[in-house]
Amino acid sequence: MVDDLLVVVRDPATTPAQGLVAVGKLRSWLDGLALQYTAVMAADGGAVETRVAEAGRVSARTAGRELDRVQVAERMPALADALTDGEVSGEHLDVMARRLRSVEPDVRAGLIQRTPELVDIARVATPEQFDRAIASRARSLASTDGSERLERQRRASRFRSWIDAPSGMWCARLELDPLTGAKVDAALDQAHNRLFAQHVPASAPSDPVERNQHLRSLAFANLVLSGSGGTINHVHYVVDTDDHGNTIIDPGVPVELPVSVLAELLDDPTTTTDAIVVRGGVVLHAPGQLNLGRSTRLANRDQRNALRALYPTCGVLGCDTPFSRCKIHHVIWWRNGGTTNLDNLLPVCNHDHTLLHTEGWNLTLGPNRELTITYPNGTTTHGPPPRRRRTG
Repeated sequence: MVDDLLVVVRDPATTPAQGLVAVGKLRSWLDGLALQYTAVMAADGGAVETRVAEAGRVSARTAGRELDRVQVAERMPALADALTDGEVSGEHLDVMARRLRSVEPDVRAGLIQRTPELVDIARVATPEQFDRAIASRARSLASTDGSERLERQRRASRFRSWIDAPSGMWCARLELDPLTGAKVDAALDQAHNRLFAQHVPASAPSDPVERNQHLRSLAFANLVLSGSGGTINHVHYVVDTDDHGNTIIDPGVPVELPVSVLAELLDDPTTTTDAIVVRGGVVLHAPGQLNLGRSTRLANRDQRNALRALYPTCGVLGCDTPFSRCKIHHVIWWRNGGTTNLDNLLPVCNHDHTLLHTEGWNLTLGPNRELTITYPNGTTTHGPPPRRRRTG
């Protein structure tokens, strides 16, 4: 099959449509191979996501998607076979993974039972069309009672935010049940009318669609910030050194801002400023109480600030989940006598935290917070001291 597709791709007489069909089948075949190799790695255990990312030279997020595809393949082998045969794309498996993760267990089981039907749909549908088809069948499998469906939708409400690296923009995705969503939409309309009925800011684009989206974004920000006053009342400077001994000063604001804006922020009399000094994985100075012993299981704000100064992301090597989405984990578990002291705390994302507790990972921290993970099969990974990443 592959040789025939390559002939089509290389033939000068091939039309663009024929070429894209051939390229799509080749891409599916490659995705199928990646699925098979990832499944073998997953069976070996250990830091699978990290090893997949390093072997494929891809991001941790892409490696995680490959592992999600493996789970779909285990539940729905026929869909994986269709991928290898070039009949569906890897995106079809991504759609299936998201849907299986978001539905209730009984609906998930019903979708898996409908694998032959869903594979037939995937063969002729785009990923977006496939997603709608799965959603339709999930609704038919769920209870028809409207109140139960609304309750499921409320449980499915999610909010996710991130910084888009290329643009530097703060981005968000919000999913709400229809009732709450309607209230939010109405509040947005009211804020839009109140703020811009008489005056439209100069920043508004001229294109009508872009203009409306821009103004609604400002209205949304106004709604959110009006409740908090829209102020940052505490800023932590982080002072670190780079590999050449040069001093790095991070103002602690999680987005890139002009120096003039930062100066205004730090000169504001309502803003409290503290310096946290770190070097080579060691906190040399930080305000507050950093060692709580056995007095409490939960890390306090001072400890979280100190850890944030050390770790921009999850403490597990190769994981780029932001610190803000991590849990504070006791390296020596609390139930095993571990203390809530800074040298026993590590930020860990939900995914890796689950693996720590279910897969039997054993963690140790060196004197400069060098992290060693020992897996049940005896293999180990070693990480260097944490180092902040410059955003400028």
